[in-house]
Amino acid sequence: MEPQDFIDRNPLHWAVHNNCLKCLRTMLPQATQIIEEKDGNDMTPLNLAVTQLAVNSQTQDMILGIEALLQAGADPLSMMQGSLTSLHIAAANGLEDVLQAFLNAIRSRKEMSKF
Repeated sequence: MEPQDFIDRNPLHWAVHNNCLKCLRTMLPQATQIIEEKDGNDMTPLNLAVTQLAVNSQTQDMILGIEALLQAGADPLSMMQGSLTSLHIAAANGLEDVLQAFLNAIRSRKEMSKF
């Protein structure tokens, strides 16, 4: 994967920004090492995706992109801007599908940590 650009975004950030689900799915298998990188706004690709979903009208591709990021290991509890997480943004904006996906990911990770 290429390094971050002039605003500290990596290719995953740009795939999310452009709502390109196909691009995201293509890159994710090779991008686990950059999935938690933060951009110049202190956002991971998942933080950016949830924030964009909260601001824009919901589209199925956005929700599928968030699910793909979670399946690749993105952390819904990763802090941005000092105190907020993607979970906070989803809850504050009533993004029920996203909240359910986050809770499932958190539950699954807790189950995996038992082994």
